[in-house]
Amino acid sequence: MATVADYIRTRAQALGLDPKAVLAVAAQEGLGGGIGDKGTSYGPFQLHIGGAYPGFAPQGDPQAAQAWAQSPAGIDYALRQIASVAKGMTGRSAIENIVRRFERPADPGTEVLKAVAAYGGSPSSTALSTGVPGTQAPGTQMPGALPSAQPDPLVKIPGLIQKGFPDLSRSLLNPEALTNQLLSAPLPAFKPPAMAMPSRRLLSATPSAAPPSATPGTGFSAGAPLLGSQQTSEGGEHPTLGLAGYPAHDYFADAGSETVAPISGKVVKLSGHDPSAGPTEGPHGPFGWSVYIQGDDGRLYYMTHMGTRDVRVGQQVKAGQQIGTVGDYSKYGTPSHIHMGVSAPGASL
Repeated sequence: MATVADYIRTRAQALGLDPKAVLAVAAQEGLGGGIGDKGTSYGPFQLHIGGAYPGFAPQGDPQAAQAWAQSPAGIDYALRQIASVAKGMTGRSAIENIVRRFERPADPGTEVLKAVAAYGGSPSSTALSTGVPGTQAPGTQMPGALPSAQPDPLVKIPGLIQKGFPDLSRSLLNPEALTNQLLSAPLPAFKPPAMAMPSRRLLSATPSAAPPSATPGTGFSAGAPLLGSQQTSEGGEHPTLGLAGYPAHDYFADAGSETVAPISGKVVKLSGHDPSAGPTEGPHGPFGWSVYIQGDDGRLYYMTHMGTRDVRVGQQVKAGQQIGTVGDYSKYGTPSHIHMGVSAPGASL
């Protein structure tokens, strides 16, 4: 039976990644099968809601999210993101980039150290990163050893018992043995629980097959920020990071596709940043220009990840009117899309 580690190893190699480095990092993250960060991080690479966990994956049900993140589809998605920061790198360099640029844990130094130890580091390996090549961070040990403040060597690893691991207590003083234990997890098949999987509505690529509510000849469907002729799919409902009370969907389309006003109303705010600068706050941070429209229905419509923007504050817009284009998010490892959050009636900025 193929294991999670087998699949990660094969796919990492196919994507130009160092499989051993990828697995060493995963062993410090979620390869043991647990859900992290108080129920918000999933799978072998602990994809985090509001961060690397994608909007088109299952939302709202931790078990469904975990099942997806542990499935081949979820692993493939994570590895493609990792390839954007560590492709072609090996050993310590690969681990540093995966941890610091993709995982971004609270204590990256310690996680890098543990991953290097699991990889098979030695005292001759490059010293811990301090921002200056070839120097060692004060108070740290060389790769191959855990930090001086050692945990109890008989600490039980959460999640191992219910996942079928035979050992109730695995010594944390032997990172290679712990890694080997975690790598034996079987690769699960993803079967979304009933009612837990959000809709992912596939749309036709031709205007003639647009939904019945579409304006004839345009492919525009009321309430959507893309023309039906250009949209490829719609993700399930998920929160808008930083805007409580703006439940959202992701509307997928190729970069350069028209972004349109989902409703008639007034542009009340512009925000965001030049998409040529890439995502902010790491590879999965905020991206592109944003537009707020106060709809005639009393709701606020927030759209982001735009590549260009053709409106100004105070401008009146009509439903279906082009207001910009979809930004090229795919070059940073995330499928290009417009994230649109909609407020409750009567909300104000």
